Amino acid sequence: MAECFLAQNCTRILNDNTNVTSITPDVGIWLATEYLPHIEAAGVEYMAWVHSSNIDTQACTDVALYDLMTPVVALFNDLASAYSWLRAVKFKAPVFAVPSTKNSVYQDLFSYSLAPSPVYLR
Repeated sequence: MAECFLAQNCTRILNDNTNVTSITPDVGIWLATEYLPHIEAAGVEYMAWVHSSNIDTQACTDVALYDLMTPVVALFNDLASAYSWLRAVKFKAPVFAVPSTKNSVYQDLFSYSLAPSPVYLR
């Protein structure tokens, strides 16, 4: 998919999860460690993400996006708002020179239930 974004010079993505009814923890790991870093490397700068109405799916998505710096991802509850934001967005994500330990953090986060608990990252 990242190759397609690169070939088409896509810098903005609308990700509609309105009809997603369930998600497994391994999808969250894949999003955080594979998909999102690859699309950022392919030049995607902004993603408007429309949440599923399923609370477990929302929680998994939120955890996958928790430590993400780029691309800029904004969460929405409806498609129209997501589309409007994506057309209008003009800011860039800040750049931080902080070493990442994402892979081990996400493995730990997704190895437990999706019940809210404090997560402390350095």
